[in-house]
Amino acid sequence: MSSMETVYVLRGYFEFFKNYLSFVNYKDDSMIKGKQILILIKTVLDLVYLSQDPTILVDELKKEWIIHADLYFQCVYCLFGKRYQQHLKMHNLLHVPYQLDYFGLPLHFFSVIHFESANSRLKQLLLLSNNRLNKPKTILTKIMWKVQTDIYKENEEISTINNCGWSYDFGDKSCLEMNISKNIAEEKEIEKIVDDINTSILLKSTDETLEESLNDPNDFTWLP
Repeated sequence: MSSMETVYVLRGYFEFFKNYLSFVNYKDDSMIKGKQILILIKTVLDLVYLSQDPTILVDELKKEWIIHADLYFQCVYCLFGKRYQQHLKMHNLLHVPYQLDYFGLPLHFFSVIHFESANSRLKQLLLLSNNRLNKPKTILTKIMWKVQTDIYKENEEISTINNCGWSYDFGDKSCLEMNISKNIAEEKEIEKIVDDINTSILLKSTDETLEESLNDPNDFTWLP
């Protein structure tokens, strides 16, 4: 599927799951987990629609992006815990506001599709060559320059994803706060267990060293 088709499928699943949770009767833990998954899907759709919205102003986009990117990482932490591995593209969500400040343009003006399609081939070329030039950075810079020049063309048609009346507002997010507190408590308990194990190992090692020293007839370091 294309990226646009993937977004539409995710939107359909979100609407179905939202209606499903509205009439099922689950226990508290299951319902909380379901609501957290629903908020995670919504934050993903929020970020997609924000990046493709041709009507939103840059200042408003920057403000909304910071809110929803932060909420996205909260959802990931609630669902998967502190040890979930973050990927570079997820981390780059935090750098989007700086891009908006630097260029002063909405995100739908930018595209790195050429860079993405050639990325694997470039990595292979870099591995096989002794060239120390940063080819991906050079190509990305040229793409950004080309995009900037293209926006000044007359009658430029902008291809964006239709958000179909999407609302960026959130309702009740208390399920995230409950789980964050629970995760923090679990992390502290795990850290306490690890500290106890390390202390036990250290004491055992010290006792064994002292016992060996006492049993060694040539070692007088233990004498007062």
